[in-house]
Amino acid sequence: TLPSNARNPWDMILIDDCLYVATGDYANDSGTTSIWKYDKSKSKWVNSGDVEQEAIARFANLNGQNIAIGADPIGRPQYAENYILSNGNWEVFSKIKGALHTFDAEYFNGAFYFGVGYEKMNIRL
Repeated sequence: TLPSNARNPWDMILIDDCLYVATGDYANDSGTTSIWKYDKSKSKWVNSGDVEQEAIARFANLNGQNIAIGADPIGRPQYAENYILSNGNWEVFSKIKGALHTFDAEYFNGAFYFGVGYEKMNIRL
């Protein structure tokens, strides 16, 4: 069984009259995370997609695009993945090699920037 905090809600965003909820856990190895949405027109919760992250830390609307920030890759981190909402589906749009935890993002001067923690902190940026 999963720890009681394995599906904590971390963030919410309103997109096209639907409320999306970022959930997961970045410490207990809880497995694939679902991004849930409340569809007001249907008055019900639906799974808007599963992502290969143990948590989605936050949502952001950056440069006119809706982004889900993957906080914890499943297993040993090869690449932290971040997702973009495209035609109702969450699709990988960036991979950050070696990132252990990603908690924030911003768009500045034509590029995306991510706040990450690396598995090996001897990396120079």
